Amino acid sequence: MISGTTRWRRHAIELAEELHRLQGCQAPRIDRACEQALQVSLRVDGRSFLLLHVDPEDSSGQLLLQSCFGRVPDHRAPEVFRQALTLNQGLARNLSGMFTLDVRDSTLVYSLLTPMTGLSAPSLLESMRQIAALALDWQRTCPGDLQ
Repeated sequence: MISGTTRWRRHAIELAEELHRLQGCQAPRIDRACEQALQVSLRVDGRSFLLLHVDPEDSSGQLLLQSCFGRVPDHRAPEVFRQALTLNQGLARNLSGMFTLDVRDSTLVYSLLTPMTGLSAPSLLESMRQIAALALDWQRTCPGDLQ
């Protein structure tokens, strides 16, 4: 059981609050003593993002950033998955995240696990803007016509 807000949880909360302020939004109320995974949603450049600090025991100091690229239509799934897996190889080499599939609704999700050491809200916001641009480009060029 966690007796108070730990170092990495506190940093994750501060990042989430600052990201909202940088976007001109009021930061959501976050339970600082929560003993469960921290999930904060926000929009950047028209894209939905989810920030997750999944380690309430605070041992990893990592933040998971996810953005939904869209639902994959069944008839185009093989082409979309082939393209996503092909891109994953280069992304893995650069430690730049990866594409995953949410099997509950066949949604293609871009996920990036990043260490919080030295991570600032402005640099995280810049990464989110780059991911938003990638999502837009993907939707324009993807053979799967994500919905």
